Parts: sequence; structure tokens; C-alpha cells
Amino acid sequence: MPRLAPLALALLLPACSATPIASLPALSRLDPATLEAGSLRAAVLMPATLRPLPGTARLVLKAGGQEVTLPLVTDPAAVAEAARDVPPPPGQHLMAFRIAPEALSALEGFRAAAIRDGARRMMLGVASEACRMADPGPGALPVSTLLRTRETITFVVLARFDLRRLLGPAALAGLPPCAPEAPPQQEEAHS
Repeated sequence: MPRLAPLALALLLPACSATPIASLPALSRLDPATLEAGSLRAAVLMPATLRPLPGTARLVLKAGGQEVTLPLVTDPAAVAEAARDVPPPPGQHLMAFRIAPEALSALEGFRAAAIRDGARRMMLGVASEACRMADPGPGALPVSTLLRTRETITFVVLARFDLRRLLGPAALAGLPPCAPEAPPQQEEAHS
């Protein structure tokens, strides 16, 4: 069975994003033919005034002219690990995600089709829409996307970019306010 070349990773954003050179050795170990989808975790580090809009986080894969978008679900257990690997600077908020369990078979099907069709490279990106917790104020809005797989062992920075520069002032002003966060629910005691 032919194998895909090592995963060509890109954030699927314009040229104003960049993968740090320090991440390239870890990312070069990824092989889309053997990637364990269940171990893949993505994280986003963004200004505390912004959040990913619930239900919009997704993994985007492209290979051989085909594309698939897979939903990501929050993974609170991975946040501590991501924070240990890439400590958030002051004023930044970190969220972590995993592939939704019901989407794992779609990923496997896409990968099998890419190999069958002779695709030589696969591109992977993490995307989400955003909402505002508060006015982000002036200046840069640094965002980093992180990725962890069995091969990378730790979270590594996939891309860094300035959201203000990427979206522009009009789009930033149009970000919807975030819904109030629900307080944690307590379990009821039953006798």
C-alpha cells in the first residue's frame, strides 16, 4: 500500500500565519498513514477577551484535491497538558479540543481514500469562529494553534498569527458577544 509523505501542516490561513521553526522537527515525525486519530489533540491560545464560538471548532484535512472538515469537541483534561507544554502568557486563554468521537470514522475514510487515490501530501488545519468576552482593545491579538499526537508527544505550536491583522478592524468589530458561561453543575445527592 503506498504511503503518504509526512504530513504537510498548515493552518489554512493567509501568509500572515507562521509555523515556528522550533516546531518543525516534531511536526515532521507525523505520518498521515499511521496517525492515531484518537490521540490527536488541538489547542488554541488566544487573548482572554476572545473565545472560540461554541460548536465551531473544526479540523480541516486536504489531500489530492479532496477536503474534509471534522468537528472538534472541548477536552478540558488536555488544557493542563497544553499549558505545561506551551505556558500561556499573562492575558491569554487556553482551550483544548479532540476530534468528536462520531467523526473518527470519517477521518479514517478520508485517509484511506487519499492513500487509494495516490495523494502524496495531506494538509491539516485547525479553525474556529470567535466571540468576544469583552472589547479586545487596540494592538495585536496574538493567537497560537497547538497540536499534539502520539508522534509529537507534547503540544507543539502549529501556527502563530495576529488575529487583528488577519481579520481587520471591521471583522473584529463584528464578532458577536460570547454567551455567558454557565456555572458548573453540581451533582445531586440521592438517598
